[in-house]
Amino acid sequence: MAVLTLLDIQNLALDRLVSNVAVDAPIVTAELNRAIDDAYSDLWEIGGASVKQSTHATLWTPSPATVGIFTLTGVVANFREMLRVFRSTTVGSIGLTLGDVELDRMEVSEIMFRRNSADLYDDTAGYAVEKWEPSAAADVGKINLHLWPPAKTTQYYPAHYVRDRTTISGATDKPDVTEGESRDIAYMAAIQLAPAVGRAELVPSLIAEVSAKTRNALDAKFRALLEPRRRELERTT
Repeated sequence: MAVLTLLDIQNLALDRLVSNVAVDAPIVTAELNRAIDDAYSDLWEIGGASVKQSTHATLWTPSPATVGIFTLTGVVANFREMLRVFRSTTVGSIGLTLGDVELDRMEVSEIMFRRNSADLYDDTAGYAVEKWEPSAAADVGKINLHLWPPAKTTQYYPAHYVRDRTTISGATDKPDVTEGESRDIAYMAAIQLAPAVGRAELVPSLIAEVSAKTRNALDAKFRALLEPRRRELERTT
């Protein structure tokens, strides 16, 4: 089975709500999509995002890095976490080409300090990432890549990273989750909408359709949220 598209998720949620378009009051598509996006947000946190492998040209400017470049400016928005950065002499490498070297992660402050001291490396050995203040909405989440030492020859710096979740909006868009989790998105959206459309009695059966992995993760999340309140009540009673 394949990961469900947004249209598939919408239809599955409506099916589980036993929503008959000819008889029942219609569910506004915008409301359905908001419920789907809320559920997707929870599943994203539970399942984790996919790792992207990208070339230097996809990630940074200038491309390639020329001699003496200390800092590369990010091109991709919505960075969540940098996992690995590589030094490469191969155009189009994603860090897996023979001869590519993985760089050590460093703190920005350490790189700034080392820039003022003599280095004993012939090529870049370490990197640090730093988010910068966006000047436009399209720049939100972009990062800079600081290098130490700077490029000694023309170099490429491919990387593996995780991006923030983006809302799915097109009918054929697919969430970045597994096939089972995409079904859970539909069930959880239906749970959220059921009371609003007069189908509250369906909630227990909808909860039963959510996978055990997702139910356990949500239970743990809710327990963590409620635990401070429970302890406070115990102290005051």
